[in-house]
Amino acid sequence: MKNRKRLLLSFVVICVLALFYISYMTFRSGHFTQWSHTEVSREMFEEHQAVYLGYDFSWEGIGTPILQSISLYKEDGTLLTEDDGQISIEAFIERTDKYNKTGAIPEDRAIQEGFTEDYYPVAGYPVKEDLRVIFRVELLDIKFEGDIGELIIKYKVFGLSQQQSVDFPNIIF
Repeated sequence: MKNRKRLLLSFVVICVLALFYISYMTFRSGHFTQWSHTEVSREMFEEHQAVYLGYDFSWEGIGTPILQSISLYKEDGTLLTEDDGQISIEAFIERTDKYNKTGAIPEDRAIQEGFTEDYYPVAGYPVKEDLRVIFRVELLDIKFEGDIGELIIKYKVFGLSQQQSVDFPNIIF
């Protein structure tokens, strides 16, 4: 009788652990897919102080991810900060139903045409559908080599902190 209870208890524990493992792996299986890329020439920065660049992503997975941050990294693995010295980049989310979405547009024109009214902070943004990431890029040194290689999206799904790395080819040619 004791062996039977032990066997039953062991079976229940294994089933519960398996259920937790499957749930954990299911919740972590989602990912973002980038399906557009924008790049601009250096000449655009010679004519304008800052440029907004738009990138499309989609979420494929269970749950609604809540964005924490979006960061760019150089090819050598160092974080590209907003005040890098050569380039300043700030991330936003574009939320709009308009047909016209940001591709590559000078800041003065983006403000004048009302594009920036649809830009929201990244932190705390719930991804419920496709996602449009906007970078405000200001080239501080025209000789910037453009060695951006990776984009990191940090987010939470069901309270679990996660991050995803996305290859991110250069934005300036």
